[in-house]
Amino acid sequence: MDAQAALREPATVVAYPLAGRGERFPFCVPEAEGFVLGTPADEVDLYAAFLQGTALLERLGFDYLRRLGAPLDGTLTVTGGATRSRYWRQLRADILGRPVRLPEVAEPAPPSSRRREEAG
Repeated sequence: MDAQAALREPATVVAYPLAGRGERFPFCVPEAEGFVLGTPADEVDLYAAFLQGTALLERLGFDYLRRLGAPLDGTLTVTGGATRSRYWRQLRADILGRPVRLPEVAEPAPPSSRRREEAG
């Protein structure tokens, strides 16, 4: 769906991508819930809205950290399964206005660490 979602910028709906209840960052609202404003045209439109909403929420977090005085220049290194999506990485780079780098091992914990945990 990434290739199709790339053609849906911006999506026809706005999505706040919160699974479950409660937000901790960039603001603390225990009763917060995710939402979609509008009716998506189809599942690709909804998918695009959630990707865009997630990236915009990430930008809000970085803007807040910058306002607090945190240094936020340079390349952003991303990890995790979702980083396999070239479109998702580019969308984040575009919205954040900074380069995004995928390390050689993009999993949050190196495979050797997981084997040790599983063994013991």
